[in-house]
Order: sequence, then structure tokens, then C-alpha cells
Amino acid sequence: MTTEQYYDGTLKKPAGVGAGVYLDALPVWSRERSKIQTPTPGFAAQVYVANHIELSLPYGNPMPLSARGWQGPVGQSSYVHNRERIQLSPGGQRFRYYLLWITTLPPNMQSAGITDLTLFK
Repeated sequence: MTTEQYYDGTLKKPAGVGAGVYLDALPVWSRERSKIQTPTPGFAAQVYVANHIELSLPYGNPMPLSARGWQGPVGQSSYVHNRERIQLSPGGQRFRYYLLWITTLPPNMQSAGITDLTLFK
């Protein structure tokens, strides 16, 4: 997955800042960390969790993450490097969905990419 091109160097949108990808973690288990592989290190990211999310909204809808059902962040990194492991703190609860939300682009880049995202118990 690669983000769109952000020519102003930020991830600003009408609803705020960020771009993301989510995983459906069925069967539902408590996850303790995530591992990210990226060809574009240097972006900042947060991890959110949910058991029910609003998927029927059209692309670009400005509804905030919390109104879509996301809770968190439960983990974060200010500078994601390749094979980064982010410790998750979901409060002992089990969640079905995990969202990696990119909040800043790598320095001097117009996009960020993720080649693999893995959840671990």
C-alpha cells in the first residue's frame, strides 16, 4: 500500500490529518504488537482498535476516526523504520480491527508505503 501523493508534504484533509490501512484480525484475539515493513522509513504512525467500524461511508468523508468506531491510539511510533515493532496497549481487551494511521510523511517525501503489516499475540 502506498499513500496518495501529497504535494504540500503533509497529510492534511478536510477531516484532519492522516491516511491509513486496517486489518481484520478474525478470529478476535488480544494483540500485543504490530510489525511494519516499509520502503519509505521516517513516517509517524499510530495504531487504533475497534470491534465495529463504519465502512459504508464514501471515500473522502470527513467523519473523524472516533465517530467511525476507532479507539486509541493504543500504540505509536514517531519515526517508523523498516521492520518496526510497535507495542500495543489495548487494555487487555480483544479487538477485531486494527488501524495503522500514518500521521506524518517521511522527510522530503510526498508519500509513504507499507509492504507488510503483521499483528502478534
